[in-house]
Amino acid sequence: LLSETITNSREGLTFKIDETNKTASLFNVKKNIKELIVPRTVEYNSTEYLITSIIKTGLYLETIKFSEDSAVKTFYGKAFSSSKIEEIHFPASLKELKEGWYYGLDYLKKIIISPSNDQFKFIDNKYLIGKSDSNNTEFDTLLYVRRNNNEFSIPSNIKIISSYVFIYRRNLTKIEIPTNSNLQTIESDAFSSSNIESIFIPSKVTKICEYAFSFCRNLTKVEIP
Repeated sequence: LLSETITNSREGLTFKIDETNKTASLFNVKKNIKELIVPRTVEYNSTEYLITSIIKTGLYLETIKFSEDSAVKTFYGKAFSSSKIEEIHFPASLKELKEGWYYGLDYLKKIIISPSNDQFKFIDNKYLIGKSDSNNTEFDTLLYVRRNNNEFSIPSNIKIISSYVFIYRRNLTKIEIPTNSNLQTIESDAFSSSNIESIFIPSKVTKICEYAFSFCRNLTKVEIP
């Protein structure tokens, strides 16, 4: 559906547009922009296109914000890959983080979530949680953990550890999962290439996806009740 690529030369932004639904996705930031405020719409041939997703951003971005009336509802996988982003704002409209959305966000330190967004929480400025069911009130999915942690305790209410959450965490050596954990799924590459030395798989886990522990060369102990 994203049939055409358009460029806003003044702002240095490139979009993919859906001419049928009159929507657009941010596809690239060409200019050396450190702070970007994503607008609600982009105009092309005298037609307004509503910006509803982020597919890719630029190499130089450090902060990405959104207009107050933003309609962005989706961050796609690797949307911020290879950027230098340190701060991301989640608009009220954001509902979905696709698998691998966080991949490559090596410098991310701060996530600021709109008070009107009821889908995500950034806890203690350390980790991001979301919902496996957007219509539910339960925050049961671990989506992101800051890179400066040498060890991390998985909250007992978490049911899903998302893809890439701990990938390439060379400084991560210890993961604690309580025995009463509700954890059910460990998604692909969740701990890949980290330096964890042991892992406890609680009894409710029914699914460990491919490469979840690939290249964990220091992993010598796996405890399964």
